[in-house]
Amino acid sequence: MLQDLRFSLRLLAKTPGFTAVALLTLALALGANSAVFSLVNAAILKPAFSKQAGELVSVYTVQQDAQRGYRRFSLAEYEILRDADAVFADVAAIAKAPAGISTTPDGSLSRSLVHLGTANFFSLLGTTPAQGRFFFDDECRPNASVPVAVASHAVWQRLGARPDFVGSTIWVNGRACTVIGITREDFNGGSVLISPELWLPLGMFSQIGSAYGRTGGQADLTAAGNHALHVVGRLQPGLSLAAVGPRLPALASRMTELEAIDPAVGRELQLTPLSRLGITTEPVDSKELAFLAAPLLFMAACVLLIASLNLANMLLARGAARNKEIALRQALGASRWRIIRQLIVEGLVLSFAGGALGLLISIWANHAMIAALSDALRGVTHASLSLQPSLDGTVLGLTFLACMVATLLFSLAPALRSSRSDLVSDMKTAGAGSATSDKWNRFFAGRHLLVMLQIALSLVLLFSASLFLRGALTAGKIPLGFEARDGVVTEVDFSLRNVTPAEAQRRRDASAPRVAIIDESLARKLFPDSDPLGQRIRYAGAPADEAAADMEIVGIVGEHRHEFLQVDPTFRIFVPLVHGYTGMVYVQTKLSERAPLTVVAALATLRTELQRLDPTLPVLRHEPFVDFIDRDASLWSARLGAIVFGLFGAIALIMSVMGVYSVKAYAVTCRTREIGIRAALGAHSSDLMMLILKQGAQQIALACSVGVVLSLLVGQALTSLLFHISPADPFALGGAVLVLTIAALLACWFPARRATRVSPLIALRSE
Repeated sequence: MLQDLRFSLRLLAKTPGFTAVALLTLALALGANSAVFSLVNAAILKPAFSKQAGELVSVYTVQQDAQRGYRRFSLAEYEILRDADAVFADVAAIAKAPAGISTTPDGSLSRSLVHLGTANFFSLLGTTPAQGRFFFDDECRPNASVPVAVASHAVWQRLGARPDFVGSTIWVNGRACTVIGITREDFNGGSVLISPELWLPLGMFSQIGSAYGRTGGQADLTAAGNHALHVVGRLQPGLSLAAVGPRLPALASRMTELEAIDPAVGRELQLTPLSRLGITTEPVDSKELAFLAAPLLFMAACVLLIASLNLANMLLARGAARNKEIALRQALGASRWRIIRQLIVEGLVLSFAGGALGLLISIWANHAMIAALSDALRGVTHASLSLQPSLDGTVLGLTFLACMVATLLFSLAPALRSSRSDLVSDMKTAGAGSATSDKWNRFFAGRHLLVMLQIALSLVLLFSASLFLRGALTAGKIPLGFEARDGVVTEVDFSLRNVTPAEAQRRRDASAPRVAIIDESLARKLFPDSDPLGQRIRYAGAPADEAAADMEIVGIVGEHRHEFLQVDPTFRIFVPLVHGYTGMVYVQTKLSERAPLTVVAALATLRTELQRLDPTLPVLRHEPFVDFIDRDASLWSARLGAIVFGLFGAIALIMSVMGVYSVKAYAVTCRTREIGIRAALGAHSSDLMMLILKQGAQQIALACSVGVVLSLLVGQALTSLLFHISPADPFALGGAVLVLTIAALLACWFPARRATRVSPLIALRSE
């Protein structure tokens, strides 16, 4: 094997052109596979929690009625669970809230996702601080109000990764908090996708609670009806979910008694393994991650198969040129197995060299992708991206397996064919290959079948990319029902400046008449046969004897939407701000002109005016309305799908074009004598070009026909991921076929053009 390895390295060094193309092909394919393996490993395979993750459970409370409504827990309910030693070895609670963070007292605020937790939350998930410490029990007592914070590793890096960050001061909702610790880089807070940027002790809930937009005493964690806590626990050693099931009704009964509600419609407890998607109000299925990973794995496998088919064609052509060498080896006593082993070792060298380059490409690709996703995510969720793909043992093992599979795919068939030599004829030939006169065999030769399969698979990937691109374009053109080009949006959150809703309401007149404006769709639903104006409506669940809950309809507006993924617009009702106040508001300014430059130029003027009115105004976002809409989460996800599928489709297209070109170039070389004879007998250059192009066009048409069928099947599988687009969209399919056909015909045209320049004398003399 060492001798085979040395010979392979010398041989590849003597053919730098072939080696470079082969390595580039494999590096792109294996790099794409390694990048996908890294993502899938980080999201699905890699342990998300401690070694005892099998004991971690999420705790849920659900109403025992037809609605089966889930909600969070109150502090008193959490304490019942915390004391249930027969079930839990440890129980922790967290509350989630948005909060405004700044590094200076008067600095600009950045909204971030904050978790307020009990002192044992970190130890429950099996982590230790990277720097500093975590919370003490006294800091987490209700209403303790100890201003300390633990920063995530991502926030520490974003703020400059200062060595003195622990002990420094950070302002949260205008309150100075001392940073006491930094989490480890691999700690995700319970979710493999997104994580909070800051942790605060649960004792600060009353200070941060206003960020929920609550009213009055709801900021008091000890209030009986304040259901704000998510609960996660660790089962007692040796207990399974099935074993603890009979012990849960007693705990649920105590909670029912706590709220003094009808036991017949009380609540029940549910336990599920802690989800990789995070700690939530109701159970979530981590299988959704596998569902999203399936298309990525499928695309990566297609790219690897296309690359392998491409390289198999190159090795078949190379093997034909080495017929004389292989025949000489066999004449000197080399067995067929010895020849096959040598050729497979050459494939292994190419594969592992390409795999090594692919790993470097995957590192760069993942780094660029995570950086882009992190920036985009902060504008959508105000959280940190906790997904951290890395080249661990699992990824390296899967990449090694991909290299082995690729080697078998592109090396075995050429090796078997090359080792099956006719010694007499191969010793006589110069190794340039020969052409067959059988048109059927020529059309369906092995190398042509391989390239047609490449084209079919490439069409599948291009069609998939076109579906997502069409979906993103369609979603971006959905009529919104309002004009956005002449507007500026300013996001303000008064709760981040410690102005409670009660205080804010005392500044507008709360006794103002209760009126409402509804949109046309809601008017048709509620009053299909009568005039809505003057009618009175109320929210569901309002007390029947509370006349003040009624609202008079004073206006009707047209339908409009903010949710791009919904097929039909949401019913909308508008009330005066005083009757529906929350701390977070959007101030929309309408300009007299719609020109983009005019709107951008007005931003500075508007911000200056806002600061003049109130220098402490917590402005979180200030941008043109079109940019605000453009960053919508649904549009962002649609575009992400188009980019990812588009990259895979582009790689597949490039490889297929390379395959078509190499096969046609080799076919022209094999038919040099035939072309020379035709030219000698008077064939024009156009006839020779059409001879080559006709066969190529027929093969492309057959491959595209197969690819269309496969594409429609894949489109049906992607239905749930598409955005306002049919899985058999004719424009996406037609566009993919057109792009692939033009590219493949161009790849045929260059060898055909070269065929027209063959000199009859040179062609005949070469034989």
